[in-house]
Amino acid sequence: MASPVVSIVTPVYNAGEFLDKTLDSVIAQSLTDWELIAVDDASPDNSLEVLQEYAASDSRIKVVALQENQGPGAVRNIGLEKTTGEYVAFLDADDFWHPDKLQLQLDFMTRNDLLFSSTGLRRINREGALITPGVLTRLKFGLFQVRNEKQFRRLFIINTICTSTVMVRNSDAVRFPPSLRVTQDLYLWFELLAKGKYGHLEDELTDYRILAGSISRESLDNSYRELLEVLEHFNCDWRTRIILVIKHLQICKGRKKNVENPV
Repeated sequence: MASPVVSIVTPVYNAGEFLDKTLDSVIAQSLTDWELIAVDDASPDNSLEVLQEYAASDSRIKVVALQENQGPGAVRNIGLEKTTGEYVAFLDADDFWHPDKLQLQLDFMTRNDLLFSSTGLRRINREGALITPGVLTRLKFGLFQVRNEKQFRRLFIINTICTSTVMVRNSDAVRFPPSLRVTQDLYLWFELLAKGKYGHLEDELTDYRILAGSISRESLDNSYRELLEVLEHFNCDWRTRIILVIKHLQICKGRKKNVENPV
């Protein structure tokens, strides 16, 4: 059987109430040559049952059921190990895509010879209502490649790359650090930015769901510690580390404040 053009990796944990919308958005893609690797991270709700129901009716959907919870980075890596496509796209279990997302992004990547890319997004709350657009959705990058610390700092402060918008050329180098639970996506983006060209497609092709309980004091504390680890790995000086962590945490708190303030 020929390998698909795009492999989609979806980590799943307690997302049963959103999975129908998420999976239906994949099935509705205008680009049909895909496979979806859904990895259930020992969800106590009905997530696994929903996944298995969809897999039974569409052979492109493959389900991996874990017996013990491992966290999003490790779960994405398990999914990545099973991908066979030339490209990999990530989709979290509570987000969903515009029907032309994969095709438009694939065309964008091949046209510009990109290693990886992201798309524009709309932020929504649990009920699907739009959240007031903020600085994260207004900033535009265009084609971008890290060549100096100023560019690195610019990307880090706003973290404009949302995981559910990303598509990357598949390789063994595409792996998340499992020890990081909050900032594992940032770490991988920086690794990729140092290796190839990145492009941002401004079209809003992803609906990114922000849940009121998803940003806790504990997660903010973990974010602070992990951000310092990432900055140390990339050899930023202490002054830069402090500035970037403060600004990043301000943005995280702003996200929390805006969750319950839809348009």
